[in-house]
Amino acid sequence: MRALASSTRARNPAECFMPETYRGLACEASPRLPIFHVGDRRQNILIVASLVLATVVWGANNTTIGYLVRDWPVLWTTGTRLIFAGLLLLGLLRWTKLFGEPKPVPPDVHRRLWLRGAPLFMGWAAGFSWAVTMTPVSHASLYLAASPVWGLLLEERPRLNRESLRKYFAALLALAGIVVLFWPKLNTDADDGHKWLGDVIAFCASWSWTLYSRESSELSKRVSGMLYTAQTAWRAGLLLLPFVIWEITKNPPALESHLIGWQVFSIFAGTIVGLGIWNHVLRYWPASRALLFNNLIPVFAMFWAWKFIDEKITPTFWPAMALVVAGVVVGLAPWRK
Repeated sequence: MRALASSTRARNPAECFMPETYRGLACEASPRLPIFHVGDRRQNILIVASLVLATVVWGANNTTIGYLVRDWPVLWTTGTRLIFAGLLLLGLLRWTKLFGEPKPVPPDVHRRLWLRGAPLFMGWAAGFSWAVTMTPVSHASLYLAASPVWGLLLEERPRLNRESLRKYFAALLALAGIVVLFWPKLNTDADDGHKWLGDVIAFCASWSWTLYSRESSELSKRVSGMLYTAQTAWRAGLLLLPFVIWEITKNPPALESHLIGWQVFSIFAGTIVGLGIWNHVLRYWPASRALLFNNLIPVFAMFWAWKFIDEKITPTFWPAMALVVAGVVVGLAPWRK
């Protein structure tokens, strides 16, 4: 019986077919819960609905950030969100069982949190917030959607086998999408030329998220994914704090009620609702399948940005979106050898 139980845990679906870089994001998977079978139609429908809801929320959260940085300083917007989101998530983890019972953080991991996890998390969050001041929210979201492909490239040394060639082809598709999205920015007028910088920052933010996910993966057996996110979030906010103070002395934020309300929405939507749904789904589905739904985030971000902050849909968005999605599908889908 013990051997059977051990074998069952080893086959946790949250780790099957999953890129190593993103395995840490699935460490909330609980072997005590029943697994949804592929043939169980009702349960699969619930999972799909949950994933779509998460992408709708994350798309709205990206648009909210784009709205807030129009009126608030970028670092103030990012720093306060990270600190409050991290502390709120820590409180939920400690005083409720909403996300299970995470393991305590080992002492030696605290050093890695300060030196690696928090700076990378800060680079992703601040980079995205800064990018959407110069490029559309949908564009910045699409750059982040390509991050699973970058994770695939970091998993192993270059080889000339079938699996490696598939990953390189996936990367080429994603890069082609980024080139399609970025190319018109190179032909802008001199007065408008700074807008290409937003795309470069968003691209760098996607790599920061990829490296952060890789760091999370390396520690996934020692620290739960939700706890790692909470611990890195408030630390990233503290690292930003000196720059936040410097920023608000030059440009004090207007503490208007509607802006505070949208910041509260961003904290709850992006952290509690989005991550809560994501980690719950990973108890039942392999991450390779769940990650494919993240391609919907740029679509919903584009819709919310068009609906609420009057962003125009650029002609290059849809072909770029098709190439990036194709790259992610080719890279993450569990193909038979």
